[in-house]
Amino acid sequence: ADKEAAARAAEEAKNAVTAPVILGRESVFVLQPGDESVTVYYLLEIVNGAQTVVNPPQPFTFDVPLGAQGATILQGPEGRATVKGRTVLVKGPFSPGKTTVQVAFSLRATTGEIEIEQRLPADLEHLAVIVRKFGDAKLTSPNISRQQEMPADGQVYIAAAGDAAIPAGQVITLNVTGLPHHSVVPRYVALSLAGLIVLIGIVAL
Repeated sequence: ADKEAAARAAEEAKNAVTAPVILGRESVFVLQPGDESVTVYYLLEIVNGAQTVVNPPQPFTFDVPLGAQGATILQGPEGRATVKGRTVLVKGPFSPGKTTVQVAFSLRATTGEIEIEQRLPADLEHLAVIVRKFGDAKLTSPNISRQQEMPADGQVYIAAAGDAAIPAGQVITLNVTGLPHHSVVPRYVALSLAGLIVLIGIVAL
């Protein structure tokens, strides 16, 4: 079966034409705040609207935001969706229809807020964002035109969306504020005192 699948993949690659893919309307950004961190999920629906196998003009690749930790592929075409550092790559060719890719990473939220700036390599038909309501979490974004809070599975979620498609390469900005966090003041005070003690010791010598 593996040999047959490999043969089919090789035949598809040989017959692939160059044509664009898009990110379909079922693509969703999901943010799950936790204790001083936020787990982010990109649930991407790569759509090939042609009747034949295609390779996009440019590789389907993008970098997750600065500060992202532990980026990984949760779901994707076997052997063709990879992460190296911050860089996600989904190799073609893409068969007609939908190819699902799920990416996850985490961001530190020690100040009670995070900002995501993301560029994607294909046009996004519809921006949809879901944020679990944690503490006094609030979502703001220049790309979002409407949002509401909704209960589900005993939790409250912020469901948000934009009205316009987002072209490939355009920045998507998401800000989440009001997250619970511990004050860093005691930490800084402790470090300052430690430094003061060292200085006193040097002067005493």
